[in-house]
Order: sequence, then structure tokens, then C-alpha cells
Amino acid sequence: MMDHASPKSLEQSIRWFDLGKEMGWPYALVDARWDQMTDAAGNRIPLERIVADAEARGVKLFLWHNSGGANNTGTGTPRDLMVDAATRRAHFKKLRDLGVAGVKVDMWEADKQRLIAWQRDVVEDAGRYKLHIVLHNTTIPRGWDRTYPHLLGVEAGIASEHYSNTKALADQIPEQTTIAAISRNVVGAFDYGTTLLSPYALPQSPRHTTDAHELALTAVYQSGFNGFADTPEAYLGQSPEVRELLSTVPVAFDETHFLAADPGSHVVARRKGSTWYVAGVNGRTLTMPPGLDTSAPDYAPPTGQAQRLTFDLRDLGIRTPATLRMFADASATNRTLRLTTPRGSRFTIDTAPFGGFIAVV
Repeated sequence: MMDHASPKSLEQSIRWFDLGKEMGWPYALVDARWDQMTDAAGNRIPLERIVADAEARGVKLFLWHNSGGANNTGTGTPRDLMVDAATRRAHFKKLRDLGVAGVKVDMWEADKQRLIAWQRDVVEDAGRYKLHIVLHNTTIPRGWDRTYPHLLGVEAGIASEHYSNTKALADQIPEQTTIAAISRNVVGAFDYGTTLLSPYALPQSPRHTTDAHELALTAVYQSGFNGFADTPEAYLGQSPEVRELLSTVPVAFDETHFLAADPGSHVVARRKGSTWYVAGVNGRTLTMPPGLDTSAPDYAPPTGQAQRLTFDLRDLGIRTPATLRMFADASATNRTLRLTTPRGSRFTIDTAPFGGFIAVV
């Protein structure tokens, strides 16, 4: 999300494959226009080379596709491989035979009945050829992940990509993270693009959330394909403790509890095996610019409010005091990320405006 040009560059794409190897991430998405990839000398790079360079680093690929056809006029490529069933199946067979793990099919841009039926055809064909699939720029899921377990995520919401293309929606994201978690994500996996740690994607769209808020989103949101969307440098520059968290946080959980939730704050606990991830975000908003017209004379950045978030491990069936690894804002007035190891059963966290926390138990 932070580097739109990288899919056209072999050298830039390899940076992401190296990141996956370093972080222990098994998959990498190569986004739009990977079919136009060249090396520094201008030589066209075939798909077989892209797959081989990723596999050499222990990384399997997801490949972006434009859904194509008459439903959109988007120029992102490859397009028109999803429309005709015979063409689509031949392409999916090729991807399977090359060892590609999955596809991200984008730019549906409507939810008419024929497009919903067409999406189901695409999802079913992906399963037929043992490919995972993510749907982007489309309507909310409707229980499809129960029918199609290889469908790992659907966008259908205000996702983090708005930091790089829509300032007005980017300004709404801190509040939206608390709303989408209990409205959008509750009906199906949300392809959001979490954990942005750079100050901005575009100078005019700064990130208002704290680093602790962004780390919390790895557990607040749920997706079978949790796309970490910042630059390699943003992740490799973090402390060893943060990198370990990002390397080990699951994408599939055994149990989930909403400990506190309202349009403004959210605390969720998710269990994988014997480990609990308790995460909270503060999206409490004092002022929000009216409308989506950023040129309006009264348009101004949103302002937040410090907020105290609490949780009790006894609500999770943990009856004895436990020691946590807590990543949180340093204080209600200090947005700096701080790691502590408190012990107890009931915890109170003072979050900065648009702040948050994530604790591993």
C-alpha cells in the first residue's frame, strides 16, 4: 500500500520477499501491474522468475488481478483474465502449476446480481485449482467464508489504502477502526491492510493513529490473509520485541471475546492455542471535519480524546494473575510506543488520543 510502484520493479519486489524471509511471513502479495515487471536494465521479467525469486526466500505468492470486463474501466493489469470461464480456468491452472498460493481479485465496483454470481464463479474456480483468494473493492461478504474456506478476506470497507488515495476517508480511519470491528468485520474476514508505522503514505494524508493503535489492529481485525501494508524499512526498523509480535501474531484464532465495544473504543481478546491476544483501540473523536470536501474552508483534521481502556483476564477464564507483554502508548499524553510486563488480573490502560494497546498473555 505504501509503495505502489514496487510491483513493476524486480529489485523492489525482491525487497518485499526478503522482508518475508526476515520476518518469517510465509506469503507476499505482488500488487497491480506485476505483469509489467522489469529489472533495472529494463528487461521484462516473466512470472516464472518472480515465483522462483520468492520461493528462493521461502515465500509463496498472492498475485493481484483486475476483475476486468464491462464492470469497470480500471487500467490496472492484468485484467480480463477473470471474465471468460475457460480463460480463467486455464490461468488458474497455470498459477497452481507454478506454485502460486493465491489471487487477489479487485475492482468489482458494484454489487449487481450478475456480478455477485460472477464472483462466486471466480471463487469456486480458485478453489478448484487449490488457490486461496481475496476479493477487493466489492460488497460485504455474506457467509461465503463458511462455504468457501479458501476465501481469506474481502475488503468492503474503509481500508488503510485510503491513506494513499483519499484524505477525507483517511481522516475518518481512527474512528472507523472501532466501528468496523463490530459492524463490518463481524460478518466476515476484512481485508484491511494493517499496521502502518510510517507517518504517512502521502504528505496530505498523515496517519493520526499511534503505533500502539496500529499494532492492536493485528488482533482487533481478523483476516485469513493479514496484509502488512507498510514498507520493509518500517518493519525492519522496529525493536526486536515489535518484530517478534508481528512475526508471530496469528491470522486464525480458536476463540474470540468482545470485552468492550462501542463506536469510539474497542477491546477484543482472541485465543490461539494457549495464548491470548488482548487488543484495544481508542477512536474517540471530539471533532470530525464535515463532509468529504477537503477544500472546504471549514475542513480541519480530526481531533481525538485520551481514553482509559480496561479488561479483566477473569472474563477469559484466567483465574490466577498472569504476566503480560503489553505494547501501549506511553501515557495519555505521550504517543510513544512502550513495552511493559505488568502482572495481575485486571488492567487499566491510559491511551493517548487515537491510541491503543495489545497484550500477549
